[in-house]
Amino acid sequence: MSDSEGKMDVFGIWADRSLRTLSYRDGSWSVSWTNLEGVCYAAPTTCSTEEGRFDVYTLDARRILAHKWNENGEWKPGIGDGDWDVDRDTARYFASSPIAICLGPDDMTMTGFRNTGPQHDFAFLYGNGSLDFTQQDSQGGSYIGDPTVVSRGSGVLDFFGVGAEDRNMYYISWSKKDGYSSRGDDLGGKFQSAASAIVTGDLGGYWDSAPSVVSISDGKIAIFGIGANGTMMHGRWTVGESESWGKGEWFVDGAKLSSERYRNGPA
Repeated sequence: MSDSEGKMDVFGIWADRSLRTLSYRDGSWSVSWTNLEGVCYAAPTTCSTEEGRFDVYTLDARRILAHKWNENGEWKPGIGDGDWDVDRDTARYFASSPIAICLGPDDMTMTGFRNTGPQHDFAFLYGNGSLDFTQQDSQGGSYIGDPTVVSRGSGVLDFFGVGAEDRNMYYISWSKKDGYSSRGDDLGGKFQSAASAIVTGDLGGYWDSAPSVVSISDGKIAIFGIGANGTMMHGRWTVGESESWGKGEWFVDGAKLSSERYRNGPA
């Protein structure tokens, strides 16, 4: 992730479940990985609500949100004591990796599937950063694996998930201005991967991985994933103001990869 121009930090979980980071500054990478400690049970998700600061979130052994942040080069809580800032609302258990999206200064969302017993429903948190969430709600449902979330700009977020029982793809749309415009639309299909993107019709493709969705620019979305026989693929679409998807196109990028996963992060 990048919190300011010319700076970049990459995060990953090691075999001992500690979180490690490597920094890119002034045209070169740091010599070694920094150990941020912790015992992480979800892929890290990052968010920067202001220049010079970025926040990192994961789940602890109880599957509750855990949080560290870097402000002007200094990690808080500090490194060496093993401390993380942990969500005080211990009822917010996550069954999936959480996903943080920054919408602007002191303005962010956190999305995931909650552990509510036999079903994992859709949970949405809204707040001003850190673990200070002023809004919390659920749109129900029962999902498997991790959600996919993409921001189309202007405070509009699109959420995709695969149903735990029918393996259909479901779609939820939310905007900061108008709230929810779609609430768990059943888009059909029989998916064997984590959610990708489908709104008014099947986007095609054949997947053996958890696809990754990124926003290229306002209204334009790219989807990456591993297709049949380990081939890397990507597609590009334009999304209209009414959440309708225009004509897209798939591209085969080659390679020989292999992964059959519903998850984007570790179990």
